[in-house]
Amino acid sequence: MGGLTDRHVVGQRIGDLADEGGLAPRAEELQALAKALRAADTDGLGTWADLDLLAAYGRPESVAVDPAVEHKAWGWLEAGLGALVFLPLLFTWHGLTQASSAYGALTGDNPKAAARPFLQLWQSGFEGHLAGLYTFGTVAMSATVAIACCSRWRSCTASARRRSTVERRPRAVPPSS
Repeated sequence: MGGLTDRHVVGQRIGDLADEGGLAPRAEELQALAKALRAADTDGLGTWADLDLLAAYGRPESVAVDPAVEHKAWGWLEAGLGALVFLPLLFTWHGLTQASSAYGALTGDNPKAAARPFLQLWQSGFEGHLAGLYTFGTVAMSATVAIACCSRWRSCTASARRRSTVERRPRAVPPSS
């Protein structure tokens, strides 16, 4: 009789948890599990027997995050990060604009220079018509560093956001004593 009582108690607890707003994404499934556990017979538990409940339900997408729980600064950081994604493009296109202007100036002064490959001229600074800051290697390295920084910032803010949300979220199950 003790096992039957425990099954019913667990079913009741799962049903109560499913009714809480934090588990809304999985409420319907959790209610079905609770119903199967509270049933007088065990026939309904067969469909749940092979399911790894922790793998299926112990995932971040199983928990709804209350927007009031999340700090407002994360929205601004996300927007800033979204804008910074275009920084490598800005570096690249600005460098390309400078290079094409220098190419025009070089070919205006020396039309025979147009026979040399554009990238070779760009890397060499278009024979003095381009500042060293805008050579091909510098522009490519600037874009690469900007991409790496954006990627690193993204991973750091995502980790901090997860930690912040977890720390502020009420626990669905009280700690066992």
